[in-house]
Amino acid sequence: MEKPKNILIINPWTEKIGPNTFLKSLVNGLVSNNSNITILYPCEDFFSIELKNIGCKILYVHFLKSIHSNSFLKKSFIYIFKELSLLFFLLFKFKTKKYDNIIINSELFSFSLFGISKKPNSFIVVHALSFTKSRIFKTLIFNIQNLTIKKYIAVSKIVKTNL
Repeated sequence: MEKPKNILIINPWTEKIGPNTFLKSLVNGLVSNNSNITILYPCEDFFSIELKNIGCKILYVHFLKSIHSNSFLKKSFIYIFKELSLLFFLLFKFKTKKYDNIIINSELFSFSLFGISKKPNSFIVVHALSFTKSRIFKTLIFNIQNLTIKKYIAVSKIVKTNL
């Protein structure tokens, strides 16, 4: 019998929205395969309680919570701050070595994985490529991400084609 996998999921989304609907379906499949799931989640809400009831361990990491801004500069600063905070959290507060896989439920949080010395397999769930309209910038981001990511998980045929 195969040893159950330990999986860490980084999820910045709250409430019942598209990315969480996909995540719930993914988690149900992983739990049915006897995987041990730990989810970094921004705050307690109805959805995080649902995940807990499925059998996931939930760790609330408040800096993951979304802050919306129309300003590109402010939005960039916020994401850089979150990436650095996540890197610090993963390196010093959290032992990622005990995980077989890391799944990031957003194409925006992957650069923090560069700081992990013994990298588990890393996967990014891509819901939309809406974080940039610039093809050059998008290509640059994906080329950098490909250094640490084993596989992208597209949630639809359109996203898969764009990827």
